[in-house]
Amino acid sequence: MSFVASVYAGDAFKEYLLPSLNNADYSLVLHREFFNIKNDVRVRLEIIDERWKILLDESYQIKKN
Repeated sequence: MSFVASVYAGDAFKEYLLPSLNNADYSLVLHREFFNIKNDVRVRLEIIDERWKILLDESYQIKKN
């Protein structure tokens, strides 16, 4: 099964097709030039039993509305 991560930041939008993995770590790099942010941000992910999770890291915050 394929999953897509959608990232919004100000006026920027990008979709990332996540690979078909299982029980693995993965990361997405949000490039500063594209998203108009101060630094590149590496978002850490993991997939366990076909469920993707965003891992916590000091370089970003996760907020849920």
